[in-house]
Amino acid sequence: MIARKYLIPLRKEFLEIKNRGKFINSQSFSVIVAKNNFAYPRFAIIVGKKNFKLSVTRHKIKRQIADAITSLKIPNGDYIFIAKKEILDAARMTLRNEINNLVFN
Repeated sequence: MIARKYLIPLRKEFLEIKNRGKFINSQSFSVIVAKNNFAYPRFAIIVGKKNFKLSVTRHKIKRQIADAITSLKIPNGDYIFIAKKEILDAARMTLRNEINNLVFN
């Protein structure tokens, strides 16, 4: 899992990032990226109940995204990952590659 230090803590901050961030789409998820004043990146992972009814599935997706994030060396910034339905069909390496392509391009 991602350490608490690297999570975006407040709804107020979350909404601010959503308003000033850049929206990037991928096949499996969308990412909102914004600059921050910290010496480390911060993350939020959103998996909606509308697309994924079972909490087991939602937690599995959060763990997969968190695993992909921690395995990569991501630059400083605020990142909000929003899962799409297609993420269920994606393998772990595919997720890592998508995150790598979105963040570093």
